[in-house]
Amino acid sequence: MKNLTIYILLLTGFASNLGAQQLPISNFYLASTNIENPANIENNYLKYDMPLTVNVGYHYQWAGLDDSPRTVVGNFQYFNDENNILFGGTFIHDATNPLSFSGLMAQGAYRIKMSNDLFATVGLSGGLFQYAVKASDIDFLEREDVTAQNIKKIYPDFTLGATMVWKNKYKFAISIPQTFGLNLNFRKNESDFHIQKTQHFYSNISGTYKLANNSWFEPSLGIRYINGLPLLVEGLINYEVQEIFWFGIGGSNAKNIHIEAGFIINTGNYSDNMIKIGYGYNNHLNDVNAYFGSTHEIKFTYSK
Repeated sequence: MKNLTIYILLLTGFASNLGAQQLPISNFYLASTNIENPANIENNYLKYDMPLTVNVGYHYQWAGLDDSPRTVVGNFQYFNDENNILFGGTFIHDATNPLSFSGLMAQGAYRIKMSNDLFATVGLSGGLFQYAVKASDIDFLEREDVTAQNIKKIYPDFTLGATMVWKNKYKFAISIPQTFGLNLNFRKNESDFHIQKTQHFYSNISGTYKLANNSWFEPSLGIRYINGLPLLVEGLINYEVQEIFWFGIGGSNAKNIHIEAGFIINTGNYSDNMIKIGYGYNNHLNDVNAYFGSTHEIKFTYSK
């Protein structure tokens, strides 16, 4: 019997010393936490009391490589303050030749009030993903192998998360994307093809401080871990001027630097509607950049 096993720690690459994303979601650290953690409440709710946020983004990773990872993500989140319920949904499509996947996930969380200043949320997201293998592009396979054919499979996926918020300023969050580490098994005749999904462990601590002139200062520190890979620690400092622009700069212990910036459109009364359009950029401060190139993302956000 012939066996081929692919361990997909990351469907967009690997997260060792390259510092690549551990899931193909977003360059924007603060914005991506909503997708990585179903219990996370959007910062636009905490800052501006806007319960609805919609995000759409396009992510192009490792621009120096052929067939490099490209991801389209759309999601929305609504927080019902009266009933302490948060819900939302996410669409993801990621292509990293010869592998790709598309998925829909639903998100739900419940807020537990501990005092006037302190509350916690616990949440779960789950959905179905279609995984596709364009095995004809895997050069080392024999023609008679099942893996020499194009294959599609549908599998479930889940993420658990919890968040604690104090005074609507300080936030600590933990989550486990790909919680159950489900394996994708393809079998035909005597050939096997395995895609092993691996649990991710994320934690994040952040602060939101209102400054003079309607501006905000938002530091964030995140830790990401996958069994068998080095611990990834990344930080971001974000500065936002209400109704005008925001700018952020960050980096990680994998020697990569992150820059993001964008402008804000006031579509009426600022407390009612807001549009953000931004660009994110990642690069490495070592020899990795010469081989893999930079990472780029554009993102659109609407809140009300």
